[in-house]
Amino acid sequence: MSFFKQLERNMHFSLENDNQLLELANFVKQKAGRTICISLLNKEEKYKLNYIFCIDERIIINVEIKVKDKKIKSISSVLKCARFFQEEINKKYKINFLEKDNLKIIEKRIGNFDTVKQSLDDIADFKYEIKNQIIKNVDIQISKTISMPIKNMEYLNKFYSCTTNNNSLVYALAIEDIAKIETSKKVKLIRIIADELIRASSHLFNFSLLNHHLNNIKLMQQSLKIREVLQELKELLWNSKLDISLNEIGTVKFDIKEVKKFEAIKKINSFKKEFEVFYALVKNDETLNKIVGFGKISQKKVLDYSLLGPIARASFINNDVREQDPYLLYNELKFQSCLRKKSDAYSRAFVRLDEVREAIRLIKVSLELLPNKSIEQIKKLEIPKGESTIRIEAARGELFYYLRSEGNNKISRIITRTPTTMTWQMLKEFIPNNKIDQMPLLLNSVDPCVSCSLDI
Repeated sequence: MSFFKQLERNMHFSLENDNQLLELANFVKQKAGRTICISLLNKEEKYKLNYIFCIDERIIINVEIKVKDKKIKSISSVLKCARFFQEEINKKYKINFLEKDNLKIIEKRIGNFDTVKQSLDDIADFKYEIKNQIIKNVDIQISKTISMPIKNMEYLNKFYSCTTNNNSLVYALAIEDIAKIETSKKVKLIRIIADELIRASSHLFNFSLLNHHLNNIKLMQQSLKIREVLQELKELLWNSKLDISLNEIGTVKFDIKEVKKFEAIKKINSFKKEFEVFYALVKNDETLNKIVGFGKISQKKVLDYSLLGPIARASFINNDVREQDPYLLYNELKFQSCLRKKSDAYSRAFVRLDEVREAIRLIKVSLELLPNKSIEQIKKLEIPKGESTIRIEAARGELFYYLRSEGNNKISRIITRTPTTMTWQMLKEFIPNNKIDQMPLLLNSVDPCVSCSLDI
């Protein structure tokens, strides 16, 4: 494949025809790569598909291909993770993706079953059939959020009320990459502290819900109790227990002075002691044995669907961006990924608890390394013409942004891929043949975030 010899990070090129696209998809598959995002440009009834692939965790390929007669060969037969994006483009622009076996993009099966439809919420509409309390034929429709250009960080607060800091960070990093802004060591450390606090509190909340579904009230209460210490630490540092949007271009909204720094170190040391006692209690709790071997997701399925975060790492696939493609100061803090091998719900639960432990260490080290000087504010911001692809490791996995600037401080294009995006497609295979009363545990183990399902 001659046109792959000079691959570099963020390479952007155009393909001449569908066959080259399938050739590229096969190449990505062989390298254990994946589709990150697909978008479509519509100008004067002329369509151009934009594929973004990731290879070897470090190489991002941006590919454009023209669409003729609203038909194009599908790569979902090669990379299953492309199906979600192709379904969305089909629904929105009526572009037909032609598969080798001529299967329809969305299959609807009708059978004589006890129950035809169940709707769980307004954003993710689960449709499934039940026979003798066993789930069959799952389809998931995602109601998208409002499609609009994101021109500043305030929009992110409206889209992501729970994880605004993750999204404002990756957005800020993309702008800083285009504008060649180098942030200070203190800003980078504060950003790490904020993101690790979100990760730890998110994982503990997920673990508390797991024990709620298992009717283990004792562990549920204790996980929420120690999580509250992290919420108090957020309040100490940011004057709020919510995961607020801390980031600004080139800086952060809240400084951490010496007095707060020592108070925070004292609180995180206290949390560390409580967590180790809690962790030992969890390991010896027999209730969790109920999820040993439950909800297995093989390594092959993880790679086929490009699954991310704790789901992948519980199948012994290390795709943690903090280690594979370090940002901020994670490489200097000697970050280590948390992996398990069993691929089941039990392994996913303990990957999250292991990541809480690592988050505690990162927060403590970052606090200790904070320089005793005030952070600097950006006096004048000028964003030149350019584009950037940036990803970070959010609580549920890789959060990806593609951003294009036309200069004059105007953002003309932004594409996001959240960790939950590919989970929806996997659930269509993951849920069937389980009992209806097992659905809460199944969903808890993969921890989807419905509010993170942005429009393409």
